[in-house]
Amino acid sequence: MFTKKNPFLKSKLFILIFISFCTIFLDTKFNILNSTKSYIVNFINTVYEYIYYPKNFFIFSFSKNFLEKLIQEKKILEEKILLKNHEIMILKKYKQENIQLKKLLNSFSKNNRVMLTKVIFVNINKNSSQINIDKGYQNQVYLGQSIINEMGIVGQTIFVNKNSSTVLLVCDKNHAIPIKVLRNNLHTIGLGQGSNCPMILENLDYDFDIQKDDVLVTSGLGGIFPDGYPVAKVIEIVKNEKNLQKTVFAEYFIKIKSLDYLLLIWNTKKFED
Repeated sequence: MFTKKNPFLKSKLFILIFISFCTIFLDTKFNILNSTKSYIVNFINTVYEYIYYPKNFFIFSFSKNFLEKLIQEKKILEEKILLKNHEIMILKKYKQENIQLKKLLNSFSKNNRVMLTKVIFVNINKNSSQINIDKGYQNQVYLGQSIINEMGIVGQTIFVNKNSSTVLLVCDKNHAIPIKVLRNNLHTIGLGQGSNCPMILENLDYDFDIQKDDVLVTSGLGGIFPDGYPVAKVIEIVKNEKNLQKTVFAEYFIKIKSLDYLLLIWNTKKFED
């Protein structure tokens, strides 16, 4: 290692080692190199920053662009999900309408001519229970024509225009309908009391055979409503022992506030007569 060409190399090495140990000893005891170390560390950090700045800048730029791209893709996906949810909602609506129409078309007697119609306006309040439908005399709709849905009797036309008609609902205060008890065929009249009230059967004889949960259907008397269509179900019977009469309250089968598709029924007997 040490050659003749370098006679003082060994001496120099020992001197350097000695100086190093002395420096380490003095720094350990008196911290004489603190400022020097600080300058060296700062210098190294500065050099490191300059060396890695291009790389860090590239990483930052890439991350920013990547994040912006992700946000944009998220927005596009949210829009697609919103559109798909809307399509699903529409499909559910069509499915529900198809179920309702199927029930509706299976609800009438095959002996009667019928036509599908849709509610276009609702006027239901404490004084009136009426709706407008999208069929008129252009479709051969006539005054007093009965209207049903899949649940039963809805009402009858009271005004007919060319392309629309006004229907008085069975619950209207001015409406009366001939009915009978399905169980025993006893006839009476059902009176409307408003959309939020049950049908009322007034001044029945004390021995009139009617019970709670009896089904009331149209009797066909008067020629307005066809025979045998559901109207209401008895929910309460109030007896008056003084005058030997009773009053009956019945809940309508139709849902007054959710009417949509309906059927117009032609009374064939009316036209034959």
